[in-house]
Amino acid sequence: MARLLVKTEDDETIIDTDYINYGLIASGNLVYRETWYGKTKPYINSDPNLESSWQSTTYYADAIYEFSAEKCIAPIIYVVGQAFLEGTERSGSRFTWLFSGAGSGVKIFVFDQMREAGTGPALIFRNTDNVVTFNSRQAPLNVRGSVTAPGVPGLAPEGHPRGALAAYIGGSTMVTWESPIFHAITWIDMPTGLTGEVAANIAFTRAAQVWGGTDVDPRNAHSVSEFAYGNGNNVRFAFRSVAGAYVNNQVASNVVYTQFSNVPGILPAATFISTAGLQFPFQI
Repeated sequence: MARLLVKTEDDETIIDTDYINYGLIASGNLVYRETWYGKTKPYINSDPNLESSWQSTTYYADAIYEFSAEKCIAPIIYVVGQAFLEGTERSGSRFTWLFSGAGSGVKIFVFDQMREAGTGPALIFRNTDNVVTFNSRQAPLNVRGSVTAPGVPGLAPEGHPRGALAAYIGGSTMVTWESPIFHAITWIDMPTGLTGEVAANIAFTRAAQVWGGTDVDPRNAHSVSEFAYGNGNNVRFAFRSVAGAYVNNQVASNVVYTQFSNVPGILPAATFISTAGLQFPFQI
């Protein structure tokens, strides 16, 4: 049976038609979907384990953006621009990814198992079970490398050991008010060695906790979650306030600085691709 085998100069395999290859099935920008609202605990002595202790509020709100792809089997997404995955919906072969902390400028690239698709001339390979393993009408997934998130730094200085000032060694932290929603973001950019725009896919994500600093509500604590995305020619790892979070603004004592605690020590890796030459927007 005919076989196509493509390797780099370093003998790394890019395409091997003996196996099912992944190809681009969809790409495009995020679109606004809805807003999720958080809850707060207004009384310090109320039991946080009881739902009745929490009150709905419009003070903590997050715009949710989405991207959908049809005819999915086992899709993988690569992201360009700040976005934090909040969940995935599935209806048959239609997948929808939901993001917070994002905007309509964020780009999504969806790769899945190559299949019989498209029109016009094509080079198509099948295995002994007559399953398509390669279709030249689809741009193949070409992973250019991977980077690993840095470790977690030590505790904040000056006797305020709630946590670290950032979730990554060498990282940065920013607290924002968005009309007038409080969000905390901690991030670090990891170089890829490529030129031009890259998109990233993170292998797994972590959750942690943020404590509000003096420039925001000093008695604020809530969850943050992690994601990774392409930022120029870098991969950015970042934690951000969870959308629709339960925000405990009645913690026992004020917190100096914005600090992150309970950051897991296991470090995720993110693969990255170059977006040059990929069809955009695109639906198979």
